[in-house]
Amino acid sequence: MRRIAIVVTILILSVLLIFNICSMLNISFFHFRIYKIASGSMRPILNVGEVILIKDNLDYKKGDIITYKRNNHYITHRIIQINEDEIITKGDNNNTNDDSILKEDVIGKVVLKLKVMGFLYFLLNKPFTWLLAFMIGIVIILLLPTYKRIKDRIIDNEII
Repeated sequence: MRRIAIVVTILILSVLLIFNICSMLNISFFHFRIYKIASGSMRPILNVGEVILIKDNLDYKKGDIITYKRNNHYITHRIIQINEDEIITKGDNNNTNDDSILKEDVIGKVVLKLKVMGFLYFLLNKPFTWLLAFMIGIVIILLLPTYKRIKDRIIDNEII
């Protein structure tokens, strides 16, 4: 049971590491991307600091929440109107519509708001966290043989 927990933990951390690297390089991982909400324009649905999962998509409809790129900024707003090649969006908490965008500017559609995983992603997005995890891993690898020798000595001295 303990080995299963270790394997699951390693798998989760590996996926988060891959997502983190893909996020930093702004590339998709199996057609998914992760972004962090930077403004309150979509409150109360999406709040500042929350992490969202975006899926690459070509089929958008009115009411979808999408992320698009404009002037080197990523914006996550709701679609309020779709014309032939243009989309008009608006933040739920904004009073005015955004300028229209081209469909090709859309990165993807919000498919999930990550709560616990979002918190882990936020922690793993810090270089210090990775450095600390790496150092702890090295310490464990270095101390494991010593721990095993001590354990073997205790077992050999005990009467079973």
